[in-house]
Amino acid sequence: MAIGVGISGPRGGGGGGAAPSDPSSFSDAKGLFLGDRGLTFVDKQLDDWENQGTAGTDAAAVSASGRIPSQSGKGFADYRDFAPLGEVNFKATGHTNTAISAFTFEAINQVRGSWNPPRHITSLGNTNSANYAALCWIGSSGFRCTIRTASSNVDIYWSLSNMGLSDGDIFAYTLVYDGSQGINEDRMKLYINGVLKSQSTTPTIPATVTPDGTIQVTATHTNYSSYSLIGGYIGYWERILSDAEIAANQTWKEEIWNVAP
Repeated sequence: MAIGVGISGPRGGGGGGAAPSDPSSFSDAKGLFLGDRGLTFVDKQLDDWENQGTAGTDAAAVSASGRIPSQSGKGFADYRDFAPLGEVNFKATGHTNTAISAFTFEAINQVRGSWNPPRHITSLGNTNSANYAALCWIGSSGFRCTIRTASSNVDIYWSLSNMGLSDGDIFAYTLVYDGSQGINEDRMKLYINGVLKSQSTTPTIPATVTPDGTIQVTATHTNYSSYSLIGGYIGYWERILSDAEIAANQTWKEEIWNVAP
């Protein structure tokens, strides 16, 4: 697969093509980061990523060492992706940090099946916090979501085989948390490239989660820093996206990235 920022695949690399219209769900996203706008570079590295959502701050490097390199050029419709080389502490703050019972979180990343232990990818929270809603990992065991409440962890796993992915694949993920559901498996759902995937382990998932107020683009801990692709899209809602909205968002993603199921 050729990679030009915004994964090229059949759409070709190096810009070109009109950007598809933003999906309607974007209108009330709390955090929304899009790789074709609001990008500030310093020394050819991403320093600030403007939040297009309705709450919270821009995502930014905490220090110069946390700036993230972009890939080789502009991808389809000028969307950029980013290639962290172990950088840490690129994040947005100012989001809710009290208990909530629902959220949806979307991003684009890449499988690194050789990683054991797994590494952090774009997440709702940082590993140093006492509480967070969804710390996301990828590695040889697949996808892992960790919820922390008062420093007590709950880990949910989806194996690579359950996800239908292999090492090196680009994938779009959607986490949908609904604490009102009576069945644990229904409280945290993972969609990969728009398709609901079954959990490999189903622990007791709490009826509420407490975010730490951050969207963490890269890890805050060097032991878990990511070398995996960061796609030019992150979305966060403090509500449950409908099946129709998830499908519309996926159709939009497939116009830009090679993430068709």
